[in-house]
Amino acid sequence: PVLIGILLFSLNRKFSPKKIIKIMGMTIIPIILIVGGWLYRNHLIVGYPTISHIKAVDLFYFKAPSVLAIKDRISFEEARKIIVGDKKVWHWIKNNQSSSEIKQLESKAIFILLKNYKITIDIWIKGIINTLFGPGDGQFYGIFGKDYISKGPLGDIFRLSLQQYYVKWFLNEPKMFLLFIYNLVYLGILYAGLILYLFYFKAIDQEIWVSTFVLLGLLYFVLCSGGLETYYRFRNPMIPFMILLLAQGWGHILFANNETVTIDE
Repeated sequence: PVLIGILLFSLNRKFSPKKIIKIMGMTIIPIILIVGGWLYRNHLIVGYPTISHIKAVDLFYFKAPSVLAIKDRISFEEARKIIVGDKKVWHWIKNNQSSSEIKQLESKAIFILLKNYKITIDIWIKGIINTLFGPGDGQFYGIFGKDYISKGPLGDIFRLSLQQYYVKWFLNEPKMFLLFIYNLVYLGILYAGLILYLFYFKAIDQEIWVSTFVLLGLLYFVLCSGGLETYYRFRNPMIPFMILLLAQGWGHILFANNETVTIDE
């Protein structure tokens, strides 16, 4: 899609064939060096040019167990054992990357998700909402080595009394609480700009193919973020797409009505 977008842009601007070849070459060569080298390295190790098995692991070690746990009203760990047995999955998959069992487990996971599609959709939608609108405070809290990911200031609003919350965050963790407030403010600015962009979409002067690419890129990561584990890490690649859009939204409000006044002497 990136290469097609660049080609269409070049043709629209009526660049010469020589310039188009140069632009496409400058785009393709880094991709070949990075991705191609990665594929070749994996080919030498496991015998075929796989990029990663993370998609399969995500399905049979996270998404399918979460659905099965809700369906059968058992714990998440019990559901995992039903699907993968007693394997230490990360160690096993590292040492058996060419195993046909990976595909079998992936197919088994997909069957569970499709058979229980109502639970799957419910978890997926809730995961997207949490990823988009949660400030990720627990994750930031965990990054600093403080505690488990779910024990950030946002979750504690529902877990602790007012007095307990005051002691824990205002007295004992004021810096972390300020980080939490910063995240909330940042997300507020981010989403306000995004809403402004969507509201004034037709009035904003923009390259439609660029905007389409950015919107589709954002949508891709939004859809990928759904799940019981609510992939907060997917917000990292979302942010650049959001910034490109919100800048246009805020820019339209702040600068669209500014008029240049000239004074004749």
